[in-house]
Order: sequence, then C-alpha cells, then structure tokens
Amino acid sequence: MGTGRKYLTEIIGRDYEGWRTDKIFLNSPTGTGKSTFIVSTLLNYLTLRKKRMFILCNRRLLREQYWHQLFREFNRYSELKESVEVCTYQELAETLKKEYSIDEKLRSFDCICLDEVHYFYQDADFNGFGTFVTLQAIIQAGFPKLMIFMSATLSCVRPILEDTLKRCQKWADREMPEFNYDKFFRIREYGCGWENDYSHLCCKTVPDFETLCGVMANSEKKSILFLDDKEGAEKIRQILSGYESIQASDITILNAENLDDSKNAGNLKQLAIGHRMPSKILITTSVLDNGVSIHDPDVENVFILTESKTSFLQMLGRVRSEGMGQISLYFIPQEPAYYERRAIGYENILKVIEWAEHVNVDKKRFPIFYTVWEDSDSELADIYRKIFVLCPKRFNLFMETRGWVQCYFGDTIFSINNFTKEKVGNMFMALTYFNDLAICDPMNVIFEQMSWISKNKEELQVLKSTYKEQRTNEFVNALLAIQSNSKEEFVQAKIGLCDTFRKEFFADIVTKSGSFSDEKLKQIIEPYGLELVIDKDESSKNRYTIRSI
Repeated sequence: MGTGRKYLTEIIGRDYEGWRTDKIFLNSPTGTGKSTFIVSTLLNYLTLRKKRMFILCNRRLLREQYWHQLFREFNRYSELKESVEVCTYQELAETLKKEYSIDEKLRSFDCICLDEVHYFYQDADFNGFGTFVTLQAIIQAGFPKLMIFMSATLSCVRPILEDTLKRCQKWADREMPEFNYDKFFRIREYGCGWENDYSHLCCKTVPDFETLCGVMANSEKKSILFLDDKEGAEKIRQILSGYESIQASDITILNAENLDDSKNAGNLKQLAIGHRMPSKILITTSVLDNGVSIHDPDVENVFILTESKTSFLQMLGRVRSEGMGQISLYFIPQEPAYYERRAIGYENILKVIEWAEHVNVDKKRFPIFYTVWEDSDSELADIYRKIFVLCPKRFNLFMETRGWVQCYFGDTIFSINNFTKEKVGNMFMALTYFNDLAICDPMNVIFEQMSWISKNKEELQVLKSTYKEQRTNEFVNALLAIQSNSKEEFVQAKIGLCDTFRKEFFADIVTKSGSFSDEKLKQIIEPYGLELVIDKDESSKNRYTIRSI
C-alpha cells in the first residue's frame, strides 16, 4: 500500500460509539479491513456493553473464516456464543421458508452486519427468494437495530438497498403511524477514499484458451481461473489434462455442486483458514468470488472470464497482493458475436419482464406455472424462474409499484423480482457496450476491463498463440500424409480432416456428409503453400496427392 493510506478502522475512528439505530454503509476495496473492524473493534465495543451482533455473509467459506477470526478474539466459547452469531444468507433464507418469519431469530441481537452485501444484486437472477425476499425480511425485522451493509463493490447494490430501506420506512409509517421512524433509517457512509493497489498485476492477452492452458501447465508456480460456469471449467480441465506436466491431483475445481463434497474438505480449509491455494491450478466459479482471501506467494497467474465489473473486481480481490510478487492477469479477446449472443439472452429476459409488468399475472399464472413445472427445460421456463418469485405478502415491499403484483392463496404474493430486473438490465447494457467495442476491435473490450484496475492499453503484453502454431503444424502434416490415395482413401482422408481440424482451419466452409469437394480442398490448402495433384495409376484410376508448391 502506498504511504498516507488509511484503513477503515482509522477512517471510522470512534464514530461507532455514537451509532445507535443507524444504517451504516461501509464501501471500501478488498483488503481495507472491513471484517477486521467488525470483529476486532465494533464487536468488542458491543460485547463490553452486553450487546449482541448477528453477522450475515455469503458462502460457507466466508462463514468459516469469520469463526476462526472470532476464536482468536474470545477466551471462552460460552462468551463467544453470548456475543455473536454467524450465518449465511442462504441459511437464513431456508429458515424463512420453513418458519415464515425471521423476527424471532433476530430479536435478541442489537446489531446486524450484512457482509458482501452485493450478494443481493449478484445472485438475484438465480436465487430470487434468497435475495429479493430475504433482504426485505431482514430489513423489516432489523430496522429498529443498528445495521451495517458492507462490500468492496457497494455501488451495484446501493439502489436496491436504498430503495428497500425507503419502502420499509413507508411500510412502518403505514402500519404504526403514531411513531416517528426517521431515526431508524438514517444512513451513514464510510469509505477509505482510495482504490486497491494493482501495481503488482501485469496484464497479458493470449488468443485462445489452449494457449492459456499451455502457459499455466508449463508455469512453475500456481494459477487460478475464475469462470462463469462449470461447463467451461470442465473444458479447461480437459485441455490441461492433455499436458504431461499436469497430473489429476494438480487441478482443483470448485463450484456450487461440489463445494460440500467431503473430498474438498481439505482444499476448503487451505483456502479459508490457511489462505493458500490447494493445488497447482484452481478452477472456480462464483462460489469463490466473495470474502475468501488468498495470500499465497506461489500464485503467479490469474484469469477471469466475466463481463460484470462487480464480479471481475470481486474475483480479482480474492488474490491479495500482500507478500506476493508480480502476478500475470490474462485476458482472451472474444469476437463481437460472443457479446451479441449473450446480450440477446438478457434482452429476451427484459422483454418477458416488460410483458409481465403490463398483464394481469393473476389470470396468467396457470400457463406460467405450467411452463415452469411441465415444460421445465424450455428457455421460457428458465426466464420465468428468474423473474418471478413467491413470497409472503408482508415481505413484499415492492408490491405497491405496479398492478402486476397479485395475491393468491391468502397471504402469498406472486411478484416480479425487481432485483433480477436491475441486474439483467445492467448486464444487457454492459454486453451491448462490449459488443460495440468489439465490432471496432475485440481488444477494446480488454482495454475497457483494464481500465477498471487503472491500467492503460500500453501496459498490455500480447502473446502469440502457441496452440495455433502447433495445430497448424499438425494440420499441414496431416495434409502432406495424403500421398497417392485411391478415391476411397481420399474421401476418408477428407472426412478425417473435417473431424479433426474443421473448427480451427475451415469452419466457414460448408461440408456435406462430413466432407467437401476437391475444389474446396484446394481453397483450404492454398494458404499453406500446398497443392492437390491428381494422377492416373496403371489402371487409369485417379490417385490423390498433396504436396508443397
């Protein structure tokens, strides 16, 4: 860190002694001491005054980190349990589903700390109840208490937080008009006023995943790859497994489905408690984009695949610079069609939301339910699951905004998930912008992402594709292996070329029955200085040979 920079504890000073029922926004980068302030300063102050804190966080790994921090702050387990409880948002959502209310659970606490609060925005499009419903329930149950909302990327979730707080105040005024609730909704914000130091990052770009995998397989140090989906993680694992230098034990894959597997217990302890990489190469989805900090000096290579600025900064924030050397941050340019295709997907969701906002959802609920439960694999069913949410009426503070919120089965609301609408709209804008940038030059997208970490395009190192060079040699050798083939052998050879090399070298050429004409083959081989020669054998049958010109 540069000189003159202050951590959050120094910025706040002793202001916390005056916090009563305020709503505190802690908005500062990773590594600025947010959790340290909560555990070592604020909790200690509250404990001495016999007050209790309830800490909420995203991901089980972060909960584990909190417990180990707390074990170092207390001498007696009974004292710890009397002072603080740590819970994940997902666990609280399950309680809400089973018990309808979380009032009883939160009643004994004087302070509610919501860590990594961007979760309510980031996970909204695939966990509607856990985000849209749970945030409103927490604020409704906790508004008379001190509440702390903190994140390194608070800006993305700020509109949701502020809107929910305002609507909760209106709800309280309406339900109990004899009280003045202004003091319960006073917002105070603290931040460090400086950005993370990214001087340790060296930005590099490679043209394809195969080259990236080659770099990481041949590196003597460790690598971490953040991806959007588990399918992409498996694809990279397969590529890496093709290198002799990589053993199966060298690769760890973490995603939402395998996080609780017993075989990953040791890996998770190394990450959460030891802050070390469990293997040479870690491939992870968003399950590791919150809270967990890696201080492993052996980490040298990082790759992040996401269009979301929030996710990008959160993922990058997992790899802390303290005690670490230079780190290579890799990018791969994508063609405009990639961003256009993803933008269309988000646009389709927005169209369904717009439709839902202007129809009587109550009358349409049967076809909606039918699509979700009976036609569950369709694209529309997936969109419905993203944009609609069921919740108890008392937790739906947003019901007054439009007529599309309908009540049925007594006290249950079938509602548009406004948090999903916020995220989907923002992602549609971001991908459209990336598509515009890529149309001019795919590298422009990389330059934009570099600007998020205060890097300029002159700092980018452009690496050549070792994979393309290797594949080109293999392709040319396969072509030159066609020597004096009979007609039948030649047809099979062309089918073999299609199976093995079409994606890289002639994807734009239409093939029939897995092959192509001789004229098309001539077009394919000409750029490589090769020609097709057709001779006659003793029986006047054609023999096919490819040779250098």
